[in-house]
Amino acid sequence: MSTQHPSNTSIIIVLPHGRPVRQELYERIRAVLCEIVPGMYSGYGYTLEQLCGPDLWAEFSRGQRIRAGHCASHLAKTGRVPLVRVTPPNVYPTRYRRK
Repeated sequence: MSTQHPSNTSIIIVLPHGRPVRQELYERIRAVLCEIVPGMYSGYGYTLEQLCGPDLWAEFSRGQRIRAGHCASHLAKTGRVPLVRVTPPNVYPTRYRRK
């Protein structure tokens, strides 16, 4: 008799500059951003922490927060969420506004 164990594997997405992130995190950030955009004030720049909210943000480790930022940046840059970056590159925390 064989015993099957659930797979602990995750799908990894490699973002530009070789940044690996779990697909689950990427999709979670995309869903949160798509949900929050309609309620955003026009012309105001939001940090990812503000967009995610305190409960979700508290779930993330420091490393996950950094990877979540990579996800948000990629999602905005590729048009997968209706956001644009308003802070220059290498200025943190990054801020986003509605398109």
